[in-house]
Amino acid sequence: MGAQTFHPLGVSIMLFNSLAFLMLHASALGLAHHTSGTENEGAFLAKQVRKPEQSAGDWHDMTCFMDLARDGRKPNDVSIVSRSGNASASGDAHEVLVVQDSPRSGVTRRTLVFRTADGKCNEQAGTLCANIRTFADGEGLSGSFSTDAALLGASVEDKCSSQECTADVDSSLREPGASYLRSMAATLSMLPAAAGQKDGMQRIVMVGLGAGTLPMLLHQVFPNSRQTVVELSAQVVQSADCFGAGGNSFEVVTADGRRFLEQQAAGSIDAVLIDAFDAEDRVPQCFTTSDFFQTARRVLKPGGVLALNAHTGTTLHNDLRDLLPAAQSVFGKVQLGQAPGLGNMIVAAVAGESHNVTNFLQMSRGKSKDAGLEQLQEWFNDAAFHTAVDETASGFGKVLSDAAVSCQVR
Repeated sequence: MGAQTFHPLGVSIMLFNSLAFLMLHASALGLAHHTSGTENEGAFLAKQVRKPEQSAGDWHDMTCFMDLARDGRKPNDVSIVSRSGNASASGDAHEVLVVQDSPRSGVTRRTLVFRTADGKCNEQAGTLCANIRTFADGEGLSGSFSTDAALLGASVEDKCSSQECTADVDSSLREPGASYLRSMAATLSMLPAAAGQKDGMQRIVMVGLGAGTLPMLLHQVFPNSRQTVVELSAQVVQSADCFGAGGNSFEVVTADGRRFLEQQAAGSIDAVLIDAFDAEDRVPQCFTTSDFFQTARRVLKPGGVLALNAHTGTTLHNDLRDLLPAAQSVFGKVQLGQAPGLGNMIVAAVAGESHNVTNFLQMSRGKSKDAGLEQLQEWFNDAAFHTAVDETASGFGKVLSDAAVSCQVR
């Protein structure tokens, strides 16, 4: 999950929301029914919504959207516009959904959601659409649970191909949950003489596609850069068009990110950005080891930047404890930046001994005459990047290796 947030709810509130949700949709679907003396209300509902031979999957969308309601979605204002893949009981695979709603009047939002085998949903990333273009031969979106067949477990076709979203990148980045994207993008202001490289051919590799907001942003700032986004999930890649991220501004490769990096030539990449989490919302173990950081340093050009999105243990697993000692053992000085308003931390490092911490910060906080680079520098300051203490010396954690975490690169 890209952004780490905390939503405390009491049991009574959960029960109230659940009951209200069921009552709302029983009415919206026309299931509220004045029964005859031979057919009671419960029997009618069971017959209309779920037959005995149907699987428990019929109820999973309801469970999912109750999860999304706790994250601020309005139950009567959400539609599934894309559904792909199957969730595994082991948790290794998710069903990938794209849901659409309107957070406020005149605004359309699409969100990438992973759904587990038991129906629970977890938001991953999202974007705001400047507009939705409906093709003449396409099927219009319902915009409501009341007519969305997904509520009853029916198969839902991919509506994104006929309901095209033009991504509003600037507005998406101003959303409260997007601060981790701003802080990650800000690390590229640390590239040597970044202002002079505006028209250069930087090579940027990202691991983790999400909704594609970050590569779309960096294409605006570095229009001539060569960007490659590596995504393990074929279903997430298939969903890119739902967010307006399926154009030609960057390359998308369906592959294991760690293996992809190991296959790159030494000194061939200007920036490596890691925004990936496993089924337990942890940074994958293969990205926490000294072996990984040695690979990252090898493929980076002198002065190249590595940045990782990590959780801090506020509500989810403390990824910093896992990866920071290994990062420091390879790169020496490592920087930590906040994602304002979230429990995430951005870990950043620069390849090459010539980049000491003083130059590192001065370069990134210098003033640029370019509006895009100036914005990156402003976000860098907002994130309050600072040098991490020597965590191995303080006993914070130990340096992990591939062998220690049983990392097997696929």
